[in-house]
Order: sequence, then C-alpha cells, then structure tokens
Amino acid sequence: MIRNNSVSIGKARSHLKTWSPDLSAADVPDKDLQASEISLNETVTRPKTHHRKSSRSIHYDKHLVETKPSLLTQHLSLDSPFFGIYTLAWMIIFMIAVHTFVDNYATKGYVTTFNVVRILNSRLALVAFADLLMYASTYVTFLIHLLVYKGYISWNWLGIVLQNIWQAVFLGISNYIPIYFDFPWTGRVFIVLHSIVLLMKQYSYAFYSGYLSETLKSLKQCQELKTKSEKELQSLSLTPKEVHDTIADLTASLKSYSGSVVYPDNVTLSNFFMFSMYPTVVYYLEYPRTKKINWNQVFLRVLATFGVMGLMIFVAEESMYDNIVKMTHIANEPLMYRIKMYPILLIEIVPSFAIQYLLSFYIIWEAILNAVAELTRFADRRFYGYWWNSVSWDEFARNWNVPVHLFLLRHVYHSSISVMNVSKQTATLMTFFLSSCIHELVMFVIFQRVRGYLLILQMTQLPLVALSRTKFMKDKKILGNIIFWLGIFTGPSLMCTMYLTF
Repeated sequence: MIRNNSVSIGKARSHLKTWSPDLSAADVPDKDLQASEISLNETVTRPKTHHRKSSRSIHYDKHLVETKPSLLTQHLSLDSPFFGIYTLAWMIIFMIAVHTFVDNYATKGYVTTFNVVRILNSRLALVAFADLLMYASTYVTFLIHLLVYKGYISWNWLGIVLQNIWQAVFLGISNYIPIYFDFPWTGRVFIVLHSIVLLMKQYSYAFYSGYLSETLKSLKQCQELKTKSEKELQSLSLTPKEVHDTIADLTASLKSYSGSVVYPDNVTLSNFFMFSMYPTVVYYLEYPRTKKINWNQVFLRVLATFGVMGLMIFVAEESMYDNIVKMTHIANEPLMYRIKMYPILLIEIVPSFAIQYLLSFYIIWEAILNAVAELTRFADRRFYGYWWNSVSWDEFARNWNVPVHLFLLRHVYHSSISVMNVSKQTATLMTFFLSSCIHELVMFVIFQRVRGYLLILQMTQLPLVALSRTKFMKDKKILGNIIFWLGIFTGPSLMCTMYLTF
C-alpha cells in the first residue's frame, strides 16, 4: 500500500502537468479577453502557488457581475461616437434593396424571384427534425461520463475508448443524413455546421470531465498518505510538504474559479443541458452570468437575425443565383471551356460573395450568439476580436471566431504539446491541418465531392503567416491589412466557385 501511494504522488504530479498550460497574451485577441481567459484557464492548470481560491477571485469578482459586450455592441451603441455611421450604413443598404425592387418591377414586371426562398423552405421540417435528433443524441456523452462518475468504468481506458467511438459515430451519421435524404444545400450547411459545434461541445465536456475524474481518483489515493508518519514518508523519498502541496493542487483543480462548484457536483443533467445551451464550445465547471435577461436586447437580436437573413436572401437572389446556375451548367462542359469561362464568372460573383461573407459574420457572431447569450444569461460575449484590422492570417484566426479558436488552443494545440511532447511549430501545424480537414468535410457535405481546394487554400496560410513575420512585412501594417482584405474578398468566392465548376 505504501509503495502504491508513492506511485500515486508521482502520477498525480504528472497528471496535473498534462492539462493545458496558461494562455499567453499572443493567444487571445485583446487585453480584456486575455484577462478573462487566463483566469478561466487557471481552473485547469497546475497552480504556481497554493492560494488559488483568492487569486481566482481577484480575476473574477468584476467579471461575474458585469456583461462583457461584443465589440460591435460596445463601439456602435448610442454612447459611441460612431453610432450614426452604423445607422447610415444600414439606411444605404435598405435604399439599395428598394432601388433593386423598383427597377425589377419596372423592367421585368415583378419585384423579385423567390428561387432562394423555395430552396430554404425545401424539406424544412425534415431538417428541423434531424437537427433535434442530432442534439438529443449528444446526451450519450453525458451518460458515458455518468458511468465514469459512478465508478462503473474508468475514464483513462474504457471511458476514452467509448467516447471516441461515439464521437466518430455521431460525426459520421450527422454528415450522412443530409446526403441520404438529399437535403437542399442550405439544410446541408446548417446540419454539418451544427454537428461540428455539438461535437466540439461533447469533446470538451467529456475530456475535461474525464480529467477531473482522474484528478479526484488521484486525490483520494494521495489523501491516504496523510496518515503516514514523517519517517514512513522519508522511506518513500517524500516529505510532508510535498504530500500537502500535491493534495492542495489536486483539491484546487476540482473547483471552479469562484469555488462554488466542485467536481463531481457538476455531473448533473441540468449542468450538461445548460452547457449545451451556452454560446461556447469550451467546458468549464462554472461560467460568468448576468443577473437577469434583458428582453429588449433579445427582441433586437432576433429582429436583426431575421432582417439580415432577409438581406442575405436578397443578395443571393439578385446577384448570385444566376451565376451559380451558370457554373453548375458549365461543370459538364469540356475542361478547356470551363477554364475559359471561369475567370468571367468569378469576377461577377466576387462582390456579392464578399457581402455574404460579412453578413454571415454579423448574423452569427453579433446577432444569433448575442441572442443566445442573453437568453442564457451568459456574460462573456467576446465572440470575436478586431479581425477586420488583421495584418496576418494568424491574427485573423485568433480574432474571427474566438470560441472555436479557444477550443483548438485548449484541446488541440496545448494538449498536443503537453501529451504528445511535440514542439510549438508541430502543434501549430497539427492545429491548422485539423481545422483544414474539418472545413474540407463541410465542403464535401455541401458539394458532395472531394477536391481538397479548401484544405490547400487554408494550409497556404502558414507560409503567408511566416511571410508576415519577416523584416520586410513587420512594420507594414497597411500593406498587411490590404493583403488580408484581398484574401477575404477573393478567397471564399474562389473556393466555392472552384467546387461548383471543377
């Protein structure tokens, strides 16, 4: 028993070191987000001191009671000197839409066609039912960890095996259903993107909870050493201080940042349900919450969602639909003819595609996620950083989609370094490659063909990142931002049109 306890101390120390290290300033978009994310990650890293409860409280006293608004909400509020420009931009867009409708009626005899609307409404009920079943199936992850918590299975072997098998089954079925039932492309996009979000949520919940279950097991084993005399500990090459510090580290790792939630008190159906509702894909024992729901904000976000959705349909109907139909038609033509016609079609569709890209950002990260955050009282709403000021593609990757960036940072980048002992460069390559493969999977489900265009385009960001760090580009922020925006304007349209045409 004494020998086993000695081994337990060693395992406990190595176990604490295998989880993600603290996030550095380079890993997060801005100082406010950096402070909140570092304090969050203190709950899952080995502490440098043994007064963790008080140090965490210093970081979170203010964060717990104040909402961290999204950047556009913060800078375009009525108190902002730019809110008038924001109003003007939407008025210009509205007048462009009105002008197009009037011109259509005068020249064609109708306001607009409804081809895109018909596609959206196609099999809508079936898409909704498939999405509901997909969400319900995520509770298999909760059941697996419930078995771990009850002691029926061990996380470090059977638990991990079952979870990985289930995740593979979940991803396979979720992406097969849209193809089998021949969902319209809008339904395929929705299902595949939502399945990836739910997969990340399950992975984060399972592996963080699994880590905590092993931490609790190590704690129980190490607590047996407290009954040993100092002489017995010396025979094991241990000191009372080492035992005390290890127990303190393990105990602190099982607590949330405020200390109000302690594993395994979080292993409840309600806790998993709330995490599944929160606009985040990284699991923690506890999240900062607002005191109440602002229903006025909910109404405005829902209104913005449907308003922008209508605008996206308008752009697709008036500027994209005919060109996309042309591309699908010439896809059956000889290769040389396609190569000849492709540049013309690409140039025609680039402006509208760029508009759709920006509107997609707004409807997801500003409208929908803020609406969900308000309904769930989720306080930290930094879903994106100042990505429009990016001067390199690694800066864009950090700021465009902060929840997914933090997931990759925690579960891929840091985990590969700590568990697989790879270098930072290798971890970066692995993270980019995994992200590229997931994006390529989305393209496969949408277009039902494997081409690898997106994977190649995304992996080319690595040499571009290296170029941005050279002496030539280091101080040329305007040039870097111009190159970035050229990529935003041309990249999405280039990628999707290649899948349609070739």
